[in-house]
Amino acid sequence: MAEGMYHGSKAVNYLYKGSVKLYERPVAPNSIRFQFINNDLTLETLVAGTPEGFGTWTPMDGNGNVFDFTKTTTSWAGASNKSVLIGLKDASNKVLLSYHDFNVLDTNFYGVTDLTHLFRTSSTPYFKLHTCKLGFTNDVTTFQNAFTNCTSLTSVDRINSESAETFNSMFMGCTALTSLQPFTDTAVLENTSYMFSGCSSLVTAPVIHTDSVTTMRQMFRDCTSLTTVPDYATENVRLFGAETGTTTTSGMFYGCTSLEDLPEFSYNSAVSVLGMFRGCTNAKTGLTREYNKMAVAAGITNYYQAFTNCGTNTAEGLAQRQDIPESWGGDMIDEFG
Repeated sequence: MAEGMYHGSKAVNYLYKGSVKLYERPVAPNSIRFQFINNDLTLETLVAGTPEGFGTWTPMDGNGNVFDFTKTTTSWAGASNKSVLIGLKDASNKVLLSYHDFNVLDTNFYGVTDLTHLFRTSSTPYFKLHTCKLGFTNDVTTFQNAFTNCTSLTSVDRINSESAETFNSMFMGCTALTSLQPFTDTAVLENTSYMFSGCSSLVTAPVIHTDSVTTMRQMFRDCTSLTTVPDYATENVRLFGAETGTTTTSGMFYGCTSLEDLPEFSYNSAVSVLGMFRGCTNAKTGLTREYNKMAVAAGITNYYQAFTNCGTNTAEGLAQRQDIPESWGGDMIDEFG
């Protein structure tokens, strides 16, 4: 017998069909399946808090926990550094996703190309998203700031990024995120700047297809728990730091204090390695190797403090710092210094 959900005095008995729960069925196009945690939300609460014309809520279980939200257009991009979902409010006129803990069980972004600021908010309290399964994202070209400042986020299922051109700031400030599954291949990805900046719990960097990437500025800035980084393809990367100026915080691995083995990269197209490994104080291997490759890369014009304070906490690092000129942030006196 189908189980129901009571709204007022009316029982709704269409939520299950046979033995298959509706929330186990595929998500309709242009929809997100939310699972609210430890709350007393009802369909009436959700509908009452939804701006007219913005979308519709459909209950997907009998306990008032799982709902599908379907937009009236395929536009999911926010504006002015705010998520489009900030328009979803509860009956108390509070931004729904900021005041209730939730998971995303599935999505279907068929035909959607832009997820900019999808779960981003510009001020506290941030969206209380814990886990997320991104389903159909095959058409998405930009994930910029999609999860910025989701400080409760611990995991995201493998992301289909075959059409992605930018991951700029995608997980910036996700302080609870520890790891991610490999990303699907993309032949058009250009920008991974700030992608994990401030992800202080990230231990292992995910596998990403980076053959066409041209900028990786601040990709792992202040990832203080980071220990493992793949040897990303960087043949086409121009910017590992800012192109001009002396702002060393723009470096790709600035402040990665737990990184012991520097990744092995190519610098054939590089223009800037400004502050790239600055503050990687526990580095043990790779300092001399990476400097030697940078030093012969004809295009590098900005290398200020690329190795400042890198390896200063380890005997192995201190020894290699003698091979790196002071102008690069090492301890070797420059030839004309």
